[in-house]
Amino acid sequence: MKRASLCICSSFFTYCSFLFQTKGKAEEAVKSLSFDRTSIYRPGLLICERQETRRAEGILQCVVKAVDRSSGMSIRTGDLGRAMVRNSLDAQRPKGAQTLEHHDIVKVMNRDDKK
Repeated sequence: MKRASLCICSSFFTYCSFLFQTKGKAEEAVKSLSFDRTSIYRPGLLICERQETRRAEGILQCVVKAVDRSSGMSIRTGDLGRAMVRNSLDAQRPKGAQTLEHHDIVKVMNRDDKK
């Protein structure tokens, strides 16, 4: 039995920019491996504490934290991890490949928080 694979890719420019074509190709390559279940995650802006400093990213995270209370465009890395685990353990999920955009990830996260 082939096991599920998990792949995290940024959602914003996955197929739109030459610089990010590699991510789209990586997704397609993972799908072509024909695992029983494959999940591709495309989160929005990841909110996390970093050891290294990235000035522009730090400013953007501060702004988004203040205005994005409903996780409409960003997600904390811990929440993303929980959603990934919940999705992978979901016995109702059909076999095959699935791609979860940011809003789908938030739905998985919120659906299980309401139980």
